[in-house]
Amino acid sequence: MNKYLRSFRNLFSKTPTYIILYVTAGCNARCKMCFYWKNIDKVDRANELSLGEIERISKSFGFLEYATLTGGEPSIRNDLPAIARIFDKNNQVQFLSIPTNSLMTEKIKETVEEILKTTRNPYLKLCLSLDGVGKDHDEIRGVPGAFEKVRANYKNLAKLKKQVKDFEIMINMTVSAFNYKKVKQVMDFVRSEMPEAVFDFCWARGDTREKESKNIRASDYREVRELVDKEERNFSSGFTFSGIIAGNKLAARDIIYQVLRGRKRFYPCSAGRKMIIISETGLVKPCEMLNFEFGSLRDFDYDIKKILSQDKTKEIFKFIKDKNCVCTFENAIQNSIVNNFSMWPLLAKKIISRSKPQRFFKPANESDGGGD
Repeated sequence: MNKYLRSFRNLFSKTPTYIILYVTAGCNARCKMCFYWKNIDKVDRANELSLGEIERISKSFGFLEYATLTGGEPSIRNDLPAIARIFDKNNQVQFLSIPTNSLMTEKIKETVEEILKTTRNPYLKLCLSLDGVGKDHDEIRGVPGAFEKVRANYKNLAKLKKQVKDFEIMINMTVSAFNYKKVKQVMDFVRSEMPEAVFDFCWARGDTREKESKNIRASDYREVRELVDKEERNFSSGFTFSGIIAGNKLAARDIIYQVLRGRKRFYPCSAGRKMIIISETGLVKPCEMLNFEFGSLRDFDYDIKKILSQDKTKEIFKFIKDKNCVCTFENAIQNSIVNNFSMWPLLAKKIISRSKPQRFFKPANESDGGGD
């Protein structure tokens, strides 16, 4: 089926079409800005969802537009390719993304090779975390030599990318108080040393391991996003599929900037309805940034429809619908933009704007809110 038609059909799905699955809380890094650190520090690998449990969960969903297999460090799981095959077979997932800290380079290479060889539907995006150049990255990630692992991982994957069409390498920088002044340095490094990769960034959010991580201002975000937007303007413009994705990023960055300046949420959020979070033990949440839990899939026969039909879930949906929460979670915001018709004019405006040089924000006399 044409990917445009399929994406449009998914707008009317009765189950979420974007799943973020924490395949493990195990991690071999100790990142300063990690918001999942409490789960990582008390990890119980024996209690994590088995392959059979993930299979049952997958069968309770319909078609999936997007699936992210995250952690922890996803490559710690030896059955990661099998998990990818489950969502390919049962849900014909269109886009599959896997973030990694790159510390297990050979295993990651083998994992990616197997996924590419044994899945049919998804466009695979591997997201390599890079938060600085050299020791800057090592210090933020808490692992000596981590930077060189990223370089080695990229070299392995760049060879694969030249052989495979539906495969993308993304370099993702988590911008925090520790590195916000060095975004250009990282971008320049990626441009010169990692030409097969796409650069993107996210803003430190949530309850970070080191509280100082979020000591950054709205004006800092404005400077970072203008820098990145200018670089991205050379790629994927127009109403192509990639152009729509790029325009969505721009629209989301506008919203995040407004949130950082203290504005309350002014857009409908699809968290819980179109996007769902499933923890490594089967707990279901509408969003990474909310403390609400719908319950455990282990208590609902691994059926997402059953867990979403309870009264408790409806109360949480109302909380979100009434705009009682606001965050800077990029994935949730982008998902809300594409799944709400009321946001499409903004999306269209951003797609068109990519072909026009302009400044996105007025620099004078702005309030400088902070935090998430």
